[in-house]
Amino acid sequence: MTRYMMLAAGCFAALLFSGCFIKSGAGFSDKDRTINELNDALEASRSEVDDCRRGNELLQNENEKIDIEVRTKRSQIEFLNQAIEKQAAVISLQESVIRLFDDSQQTLQASIQDQIEAGNLETGGSSHSVKYILYNKLLFQTNGLELSPDGKALLTKLAEVLLEESYPFIRVQGHTDDRPLKSSSRFADNWELSAARAAEVVRFFHEILGIAPERMTAVGCGQFMPVAGNDTDEGRSMNRRIEIILESGTSPAATVEIPSF
Repeated sequence: MTRYMMLAAGCFAALLFSGCFIKSGAGFSDKDRTINELNDALEASRSEVDDCRRGNELLQNENEKIDIEVRTKRSQIEFLNQAIEKQAAVISLQESVIRLFDDSQQTLQASIQDQIEAGNLETGGSSHSVKYILYNKLLFQTNGLELSPDGKALLTKLAEVLLEESYPFIRVQGHTDDRPLKSSSRFADNWELSAARAAEVVRFFHEILGIAPERMTAVGCGQFMPVAGNDTDEGRSMNRRIEIILESGTSPAATVEIPSF
């Protein structure tokens, strides 16, 4: 009896121990699943963090590119502003020069008009030329060659017109009246005197006013192209003159070929 009771107690104890072990094993399985789930969540979080870091790096790179573009654009804007300022300064200078030129032209025109009114100068011309007529009573002494101070001043007033190349060629013609020269004159006749006076004006234009010599010719016409009668003092005074002719032709004088025989 006692043996049976001890055997029954042993079986009961074995069953009890086996149930506790099964319950304990089930508890370990739940914890493993939880740990695995947490590890998976951690890996997912780490992956998200890596993605965020890469996205942040991309944004930083993009931001740096934008900063570079902004600095480049600012440099271009600054350069353009400087160019605009320089151009504005150039325009202002050009406007000043134009105003100065206009003032000079007005002063020159007024000065020339004064000489015309004083009877020292006449103007004329055509569509291809402009002519200035200066009378020898102002330019030279009677039978003389040297330019007078008043003559030099008058020629200088014409310099601004002559230095322009709207009319590239300048022909200076000397004229006299028909009275013969004195025996003491250095010139053989009026033809030679008129040519020498024309050459003196051309030399003054070149050496004093700086006009290119290749633009100019000097011509002596003597008494053979009068503009008035030589039977009065007034007429002879008008014939003694220098004509300055500004020409727009292709050359100051035409070339004529003479055939050989």
